Amino acid sequence: MIDLVKLWLMILLSILFSSSTLYLIEEWGTLSIVFLYSSLITLIFSAIFIKKFKFKYNDIALFLMLVFLISGILSSLINQDSDLFLRAVIYFILLISANIVIPSYLDIETEKITTRLILLTHIPILFTPVIIDGFDKIPYYGIFSNPNSIAGIAVTVLAVFLGLFFEQIENIFFQKRKLKITYIVLYTVAASFLILIISYALSRTSFVTAMVVIMSGVILFLVNAIRLKEFGSILRKGLFFLPPLLIIFYVLNIYLDISASIEDNIVGKFSRKSGNVLSNRDDVWSQAFHNPSFFGNGAHFFRNETGLGAHNTLLSLFGTYGWIPTIAIFLLFMIAFYYVIKYFLKSESKYKYIAPLMLITFLTLSMAEDMNWKLSIIVSLILSGTYMNKKKLRITK
Repeated sequence: MIDLVKLWLMILLSILFSSSTLYLIEEWGTLSIVFLYSSLITLIFSAIFIKKFKFKYNDIALFLMLVFLISGILSSLINQDSDLFLRAVIYFILLISANIVIPSYLDIETEKITTRLILLTHIPILFTPVIIDGFDKIPYYGIFSNPNSIAGIAVTVLAVFLGLFFEQIENIFFQKRKLKITYIVLYTVAASFLILIISYALSRTSFVTAMVVIMSGVILFLVNAIRLKEFGSILRKGLFFLPPLLIIFYVLNIYLDISASIEDNIVGKFSRKSGNVLSNRDDVWSQAFHNPSFFGNGAHFFRNETGLGAHNTLLSLFGTYGWIPTIAIFLLFMIAFYYVIKYFLKSESKYKYIAPLMLITFLTLSMAEDMNWKLSIIVSLILSGTYMNKKKLRITK
């Protein structure tokens, strides 16, 4: 029998994921924001009306969310900014919906459903334009209004494929589950295409993030090998399995010309902009430090001062809301990172790599882009909520 409640929540989650990405398209921005906010609010009300629903939460995380809400509202009152008030409330709804409501209901299926919905909603967005038109111009925009947008989405989806890839690599060396060679090839091809998209988009931030995520995956894999005392197995089996993997990469590079694209578009851009590596982001960031305010400067501070976005997740919060909300969100994600890594070191789930790699993707991108409301922050909140929420609050009607 179909679980209609779960199906309804999956539909809402699909709308949430899609709208968090489609709002980056200039023509669809306003409508997508409406869908994004509506899906979050509907998730809250849907949970309220589900009979015998058990909310699972982390008391410290919930406290930090409430601190953000109260201090954010206080900042809006001090700045006399109604937009800031609405943003604080809807951001709090995002935190509650993603970190508590969704993982509370989906429970042990949260990893699987979240992973599948990311791929279901975003593979068409990323790959359909390439299949139809190819890389029609450089920098490559796809269906977006900014090349950094498609690159940021590409590296977020890349984290998912890499998480699945490293789990299959564990199957090779640790013999934990049945090995599926076709999956390894599929994940490798998909990851290569995504790196190619990033390189054609000329996004140095997303490319650096991709390299950080790949290295993080390797480190997590080696940590697991040491933990499971399988390091010797890596050395023995590596001689047999490494050559086929290198051949796959070699063939893909011949057909996709990935290395040349990276050299021309990414390394070349670093060389061309060696005198301004941050692409004037430092000028934007300096506005937050040159206009310090304990309670922030209002919802439209960065647009009014620079005509640009904040290009940093925490500085975006600091410039608009002030110190306390920013510290609350920073601590929330540090706690989330702790629980995600702690869970990874104990988990036998075939999706266990995705949460740490997604959180690393979000945190790395956040250093040079404002990732609030985007796919990576939403997924990071959902997956971390699965591992950090232990206390239960039963709602019975």
